[in-house]
Amino acid sequence: MKEYNGFSSNERAKVGKIQLEAVRSGKFPKPAKCELCGSTDGQLQLHNEDYSKPFEDAHPICRACHLALHVRFTNTERWEKRKEFIRSTRGPGNYWWEQLVNTPIDINPSRHI
Repeated sequence: MKEYNGFSSNERAKVGKIQLEAVRSGKFPKPAKCELCGSTDGQLQLHNEDYSKPFEDAHPICRACHLALHVRFTNTERWEKRKEFIRSTRGPGNYWWEQLVNTPIDINPSRHI
């Protein structure tokens, strides 16, 4: 796992474990539908842009959307194609993922103290 938005692989893994335990214990709802494409098939995962907010910023998404979203910094074309697919299934709207930039950013508050 690589650094993402200023959060180290260790910080990201820690949040993933916290989220998984919360889902398993019923404290956080198990993802049932991809927030991007609407898929209910396969493994759904929780995506965070801001890992300092493990639950407030947790977006349930399918593996295909998750992978495309995370590689947008190095494979912009893949992300743009995925967005086209999502728009074709969901229609027009004001979606959070439309606001994401294709260049790495650092939003980790612990690094800006």
